[in-house]
Amino acid sequence: MCRIINRLLIAGIALAQTSALTGAAAPQSQREILPDSMSVWNKADFVIKAEAEGRIDHDGKLTASGKTRFSQGIIMHSDGPVEPDTVSAWRRVKMVKGADFPLYLKDAERGDGEAMRLTAICYQTGTGVDKDLRKAWEWYGKSAAKGNTEAQYDIGTLYRDGIGTKQNFQESAYWFRKAASNGHSLAMVNIARQFAEGKGVLPDLRIAAENYWRAAERGIDEGAYQLAVMLRDGKGLPQDLQRSLKYFEQASKNNYKDSAIEASKLRAAGIKLPEPSKKAVRKKTLASHKASSGKRRPRGSRR
Repeated sequence: MCRIINRLLIAGIALAQTSALTGAAAPQSQREILPDSMSVWNKADFVIKAEAEGRIDHDGKLTASGKTRFSQGIIMHSDGPVEPDTVSAWRRVKMVKGADFPLYLKDAERGDGEAMRLTAICYQTGTGVDKDLRKAWEWYGKSAAKGNTEAQYDIGTLYRDGIGTKQNFQESAYWFRKAASNGHSLAMVNIARQFAEGKGVLPDLRIAAENYWRAAERGIDEGAYQLAVMLRDGKGLPQDLQRSLKYFEQASKNNYKDSAIEASKLRAAGIKLPEPSKKAVRKKTLASHKASSGKRRPRGSRR
């Protein structure tokens, strides 16, 4: 807890030293940030525009039109092109509503960690209140200190992208690792990137591979794709073409980058996935039979 507060005090000093950032609209280079952090900074206008264009439905799921656009590797929002893995990001964050800002603030002042984070998002994006990066940082920090994993991840993106403070990859690594240790899948991808590229940390492909694997097992396409590349090339872990094929095919289900092409190359080279064991087949069959059988018959009913 003390370490968190000290880090946020340092961030506050840095913010005070960059007064030009307070309340000002982020420049284009900052607004077109990495897809996974768009869920915080540009999520509202992205979702509204995408829904208006019929590319997502009211539940946030891609429509047929949306899937076509994503398979082409591009989707437009008010600031320009955004990569396909944006979808997995904004699904994980509640859509803030300007009209609800007073409620967020009231609950935040009562000590609710999630309300603190939503209040921070409002201040960050100017939703329902005047944009104020200083107050956004304050509420993100309070939420993170309460143990809110999303807020810990959000602070990592602030440091990574230099929003409201100077860009600091050492601090972003700290917060991404903290969020990842609490199960945040996108934080796993981000800390994996930093270890792979040696940004703010000593390069370590083994740690990068481990975090990509953790993200892949949670269904994150970038994690599956990057792990497949490392398995194919034998970087960070022993070469394993069968597992590489497995993760390329996992990523290809959502048409992530060129995963389908890479999977077809491995199959053309004679690589095949191992046949499932009899036990696994039996288990899958039983699960399927149980699902299709519907509700249990009431007692005394005839078969």
